[in-house]
Amino acid sequence: MRRTPRCCVWGVGLALLAGIALASSARAQGTAKGAPGLGKEPVGALKAGKANPQAPEKRIAFSMSKKPWQGENGVLKWLSDQLGLPLVGKAFPTGSFNFIPPVVNGQVQTYTLPEVVDLINQELQREKWVLIRYKDHFTVVQADAELPNFPRIGLDELDQRAGSEIVSLVYPLKKLGPAELAPEVQQMLTQPFGKVLVLDASNRLILQDNVKSLKQIVETIRAIESGPDAGRGTGRGTVLTFTCQYTLAGEAAEHLKRLLGDEKEEVVTINQHGQKKVEYRIHKTAVDDASNSVLVTGPTDKLAKARAILQNFDRGKEKVAVGLPFLKMYPVDGGNAESLSKVLEEVYKSSANLKVKAVNSTTIAVWAGPEMQIRIAKEIMPGKEDNALTIKAEFIPVTVSDPDRLAYFLQSAFPSSEKGKVEGPTIDADIRRYGILVRGTEKQVQEVRRVIASIEGEDSGPPGRPGTRIINLGSEGSGVALAELLKSMLEKMRPDVDVKLYSPGRDLDKTEPEKKPEPPKQAPKTKQVSSRGSYEEPRQAGTGAGRPREDRVRVVADPHINTLPVNANPPNMLATRGLLKRA
Repeated sequence: MRRTPRCCVWGVGLALLAGIALASSARAQGTAKGAPGLGKEPVGALKAGKANPQAPEKRIAFSMSKKPWQGENGVLKWLSDQLGLPLVGKAFPTGSFNFIPPVVNGQVQTYTLPEVVDLINQELQREKWVLIRYKDHFTVVQADAELPNFPRIGLDELDQRAGSEIVSLVYPLKKLGPAELAPEVQQMLTQPFGKVLVLDASNRLILQDNVKSLKQIVETIRAIESGPDAGRGTGRGTVLTFTCQYTLAGEAAEHLKRLLGDEKEEVVTINQHGQKKVEYRIHKTAVDDASNSVLVTGPTDKLAKARAILQNFDRGKEKVAVGLPFLKMYPVDGGNAESLSKVLEEVYKSSANLKVKAVNSTTIAVWAGPEMQIRIAKEIMPGKEDNALTIKAEFIPVTVSDPDRLAYFLQSAFPSSEKGKVEGPTIDADIRRYGILVRGTEKQVQEVRRVIASIEGEDSGPPGRPGTRIINLGSEGSGVALAELLKSMLEKMRPDVDVKLYSPGRDLDKTEPEKKPEPPKQAPKTKQVSSRGSYEEPRQAGTGAGRPREDRVRVVADPHINTLPVNANPPNMLATRGLLKRA
């Protein structure tokens, strides 16, 4: 084929273009293979889908050899240049600072800027100074002086600060309550700078401490709030038990429900992808009538609010009566029991532990606890019930029983506190006066008195009047011999007491005639007109005919029994008992 000059020109041009392209490709490949990277592996072309690597943090060669804290060549001036912040202050530490960095693998170790601040601040704190870094300046102050407000930073700035720097931050709580969490956080803070403040309205905590401590606290709170039961749903494991002292638990629970809000609260959160999530925070309120307590379950912030409401509501001077409900009948004068029961049903709302019904026209039945029984009783029969509820103390003398043993028995029979009942009477032995001291309501005192009368063998006479006691003489006692001895001793000790002995089948007074004492000299007798118009001789105080019944002692001596019945008033009975002990 015949070549033309024009073809030669085109051929040469194409060859030159191919050579330039091959040379450029070879040059690019050689540079890529030979370019040194930051790591051990060579750096090639970036692969698709991978982000650009972050630039390594700047490291500083830090070394100080007896460098003063102050001055143009001082440590604080050098730190100001590194931070790019002015140093502000009036007083500065004196002396110098020494720091020699270690050598690792033949190279002197370098430090990041937060690490340098840590090294300097730790040395300052050992010398009782504190470095405080604000956004536009930094300063150093004495640790024992009045410290200014520490800088407030955000959670994202914690990693940019040195661990020894003192800062404060606001931490928003998502599920936990600040009032409940604050005491636990306070124990985690370091002294003397650590503090925690509660913001109930916004559900936040203000934390102040060194950065290292704050990081640990923030991590702990996040772990707790991310738990499966942290303030969610029914608040499992989160229960408040508040025992009321001055109000009924049912009344306190109703007041709490009005102020605590809806039991089911809807909370809407939005995640980082913009998706909405609806959660429910539920709290429940219940009442334990036996212990007069209010039980609240739910998130901790709700429990803290509930505790504050209950503490403010449960105030007063007199504590309420606590116990299980019981049934009691109340008599009503006038035959209007039905109308009165309807009024009481409207005033006191019926519940499982409170029922008021009219049994008939004169009786109302009440099923309620001790405190409500007292309130309703005051409404139905105010005068009688006030007297019945009045606490009184009374001394009851005993003649046959031993006061110590009798008091022990009565304390078992009338316990001072028993579950489900009103508090019982207080019973003690009074050895000096030889009797029992009882403190309680009128009804309780009367019940104790009846038991003592039954044990003592008293008759049905009124208190303080003569009564009969059966004195046990034991298996070897002789009623006749002891009765005669008792009569002889009583006549010597109490000549003004008329002592009579009676024995079945014979009268001991006839076998040994009693010597009548000579009548005392007195003025001539004058006749007095009685109320019926006749004349009567005045009775002498020393004779048996005119002696009142209280000054007589009657003893029955029976050889066939080992007991000694004695009839006398309390003073003479005490004297008789004392003589029997001596005999």
